[in-house]
Amino acid sequence: DLNVKKSRGCEQLSRILQYLECPQYLRKHFFPIHKDLQYAGVLNSTDMPHHLRMQEDSLYREGIVTDKPAKEGSCFVNIGLRGDCLVKRSIKAGMRVTVKLSDDYEWENKLSGTVVSPTEPRTKAGLYWGYTVRSAKDLSSVISEAPFKEGYDLTIGTSEKGSDVADA
Repeated sequence: DLNVKKSRGCEQLSRILQYLECPQYLRKHFFPIHKDLQYAGVLNSTDMPHHLRMQEDSLYREGIVTDKPAKEGSCFVNIGLRGDCLVKRSIKAGMRVTVKLSDDYEWENKLSGTVVSPTEPRTKAGLYWGYTVRSAKDLSSVISEAPFKEGYDLTIGTSEKGSDVADA
């Protein structure tokens, strides 16, 4: 059935885009081996600002809450560094979170930080911090069911049958 094939292709593309958005050190936690991702390793890295390497400095880092025991009301978060980061908030293990490190953090010492909204690096620090993937049932739903109250700022459509944007 053609609709099933189209739907399957959308699922696969969605999974690949989600995989590429996720920092490399977190992928194994959120993306189990799957046929859709069989060749994802040969895709070019998106190298986004939140895809930090261990030696890169940033006040914000993406992480996963670990099951490592912590004091009551706290938890440890793997943020892609040598040691886990302690946050004073009890969160279920396995959750993806955005952590703002303490202003005075040092690599060698125990890390501590605060879990913040995933939009904070963009809204407060002006950093590009990734994207979200949303599936829609059809092309008109992409626009009409926008997750933003005012809709999208900019909409770009492409087609192999369209005209060159420079000619428009």
